[in-house]
Amino acid sequence: MADPIFDKEGNLSNLDELTSQEVATAYSEKNKSLFGRLTDEEAKRKQAEADKVKLAEDLEAEKKKNAKPPEEKIPPPPGNTLSEEELRLIARGLFDEEIDEAKVIAKGKGITLTEALKTPLFELFQNDLKEKKKKEDAHLGASHGSGQQLTEKPVTSGMTRDEHKAAFDEARGKLT
Repeated sequence: MADPIFDKEGNLSNLDELTSQEVATAYSEKNKSLFGRLTDEEAKRKQAEADKVKLAEDLEAEKKKNAKPPEEKIPPPPGNTLSEEELRLIARGLFDEEIDEAKVIAKGKGITLTEALKTPLFELFQNDLKEKKKKEDAHLGASHGSGQQLTEKPVTSGMTRDEHKAAFDEARGKLT
């Protein structure tokens, strides 16, 4: 009975000297040595993953333990609260006067603020308010120009080429 000898490629080099039982045993032992190493690496990798998961769970548990309890909502002061509907109306661009009028209409008719905006009474109020603002804006007066400063030397038709160029450069320098 000869000992099995493997070459660099993992093949038996003395195959003629061995019986079939010895060949089977030799390849079986060779496979165990090769795949045993792989299973050891796989076991190490699985252990590392398990350690990682455990560490993440411990970290999460520590965060929960150290986390502050949720703060209780402090109600806003009672005198200055706006309802959700009022905030929506402000976001739509309505003025305070319009919102107050809508509240009065809604309270009088027993409807919501959004329904009060669709009533003919509110539409009349809104049109009157727009007309008042338009009249106020009309009293502002006319504009008196763009505020652009005139040059000290105005360009005239009797200027020489050099005088014209100097006046132009001066005006251009003030604009930029």
